[in-house]
Amino acid sequence: MKAHYILPALLILAACDTPNSAARTSTNGSTEIKLQGNLNCWDNQCMQYHAHNGSFSLPGRRSVRAPAGAVQTGGYMSVDAFQQVYTQARRASFIRSDDR
Repeated sequence: MKAHYILPALLILAACDTPNSAARTSTNGSTEIKLQGNLNCWDNQCMQYHAHNGSFSLPGRRSVRAPAGAVQTGGYMSVDAFQQVYTQARRASFIRSDDR
């Protein structure tokens, strides 16, 4: 009987929106996302930020670097740059099990 409840619960969880990361408004009025050393999300696009080397990754994929100057002082990034890096991260090759 419990198995009948698992699928509906998973569907409900999958339908939930992921909350956006903390953000601020820049002096020119654009939104900037605060990067944290864990999962960063914007418009249901989430990736991990690795502050020690300034790279981003999606689970199971190789890390990608942000364009020069995209990560600003204080660890902020514009929404446009975030979306550009997210697209690069989605296109990154998968990590093979023998590479680990």
